[in-house]
Amino acid sequence: MDNKGTTYAWAIALFVVGFLILNPPLIRIFSPVHGQLIFGFPVLFACIFIAWFVLIAFLFALSCCLPRTVGTPQDNQKPGEK
Repeated sequence: MDNKGTTYAWAIALFVVGFLILNPPLIRIFSPVHGQLIFGFPVLFACIFIAWFVLIAFLFALSCCLPRTVGTPQDNQKPGEK
């Protein structure tokens, strides 16, 4: 598989992992912990924001691997133009 295909495969895998991490059944694992705080936030909210931050960081790193341009200016010309 070429580099572009690998990057898109990682993007899809990251989407699936993000969907599973932020899925309500998995989030409920942290719900029974009441009264405990992490940096002043309840454990549930802290875990959600940490997972969200990690997903954004991975998406940023992945976006650095994507090509900067989609096509050349010649590809964007209409037929018959020079």
